[in-house]
Amino acid sequence: MRSDALNIRTRPPGRVSCVWRAQLGYTIVELVVVMVLLGILAASAMPRFFAASRFEEMGFADSSAGALRFAQKLALSSGCDTGFSIGPTGYALLLRATRCDAGDFTRAV
Repeated sequence: MRSDALNIRTRPPGRVSCVWRAQLGYTIVELVVVMVLLGILAASAMPRFFAASRFEEMGFADSSAGALRFAQKLALSSGCDTGFSIGPTGYALLLRATRCDAGDFTRAV
């Protein structure tokens, strides 16, 4: 030990105590508190970085736009009307069941 880092004081009954002038490191409690705080911050920030909902929405929008373009090209090339419906589970491209000019859109493409 260096003598300048250690300050020795005598107490009235004659006891000697050693007092460190500077702290040389962190306590285990301080390290654990910092680790817990970093864990809390990471747990709250990670879902924002890895949320797939925005990517899924963009993928669904691109896929739907492609299906609409295909429906348009199919209608122009065949001369028949096409139907396109979007639901909570996805989308569907439909043609008329029997003839191009009558009936419901029931045949899936």
